[in-house]
Amino acid sequence: MRPVLPANKELLGLFKMLPKVTSLDEATKWTGAFTSWEAKWESFLKHRTQVRPGTPRPAHVKPGQRWWYTHLRTRRSHNLLTGLLRDRQLFTWLELAEDDYTIAKTTTPLEGGPNKAIKDFLRAHRGLNIDHARRGVDWLLYLRTEAPKDPWSFVTPRAWTPPRSVPNVVKPDTGREETNLLYGTGFSVEDGNGIQKGWGGRTR
Repeated sequence: MRPVLPANKELLGLFKMLPKVTSLDEATKWTGAFTSWEAKWESFLKHRTQVRPGTPRPAHVKPGQRWWYTHLRTRRSHNLLTGLLRDRQLFTWLELAEDDYTIAKTTTPLEGGPNKAIKDFLRAHRGLNIDHARRGVDWLLYLRTEAPKDPWSFVTPRAWTPPRSVPNVVKPDTGREETNLLYGTGFSVEDGNGIQKGWGGRTR
C-alpha cells in the first residue's frame, strides 16, 4: 500500500501507530490525532465526482447515479475507525486491563487455534446439515475451554429412549414439497452431486 495523496499518507500513518499503543493515555493521544486528521481533511472526504461525458464510472456506481464520492477508499477507512471508536471497540483490550482482565489486542492467535480447528472440522465433515454442523462446532469449542466436563456426564436417561421417528412417506402425487421433505435441499459432496470432471462414459 503506497498512498499518493497527503490525506491518505497521514491516515496510513495513523493505522501504523495503532500497534504501538500500549496504554489508555496513548490511546487518548491517538484518538486526538485521528480527530485532528478528520477536521483537517473534512472537505476532502466530501469531494464528489459529477457525471460528465467521458467521465469513467467506477464499478460500484449505479447506472442512474449522477455523482459519487471521489475518495471512496479513504471514506471507508475513515468510517471503519469512526465506527470502532464510537462503539468503544478499538481499544477494548486496554479498557478491560484497567479492570484486571487480560485479553489479546488482536484476533491473530485465533487464526491458528479455534478458527483453524473449526475450518478443519467442517472440511472433514462436509455434508452435515446446518444444525448438526453448528452442534459439532459447539462441542469443538466447548472441549477447548479451560475445564470441560466429560461429554458423557451430560447424557440423561431420556437419551437412551429417544422418541420414535416417523418415516417420511411420499404421496402418490409427488410434488416439490414432498420431494424436498424426502431428499432434503442441502448440497453435499458425499451425495455425488459435486462438480464432475472427465469423459462421462465416452471413449477416448
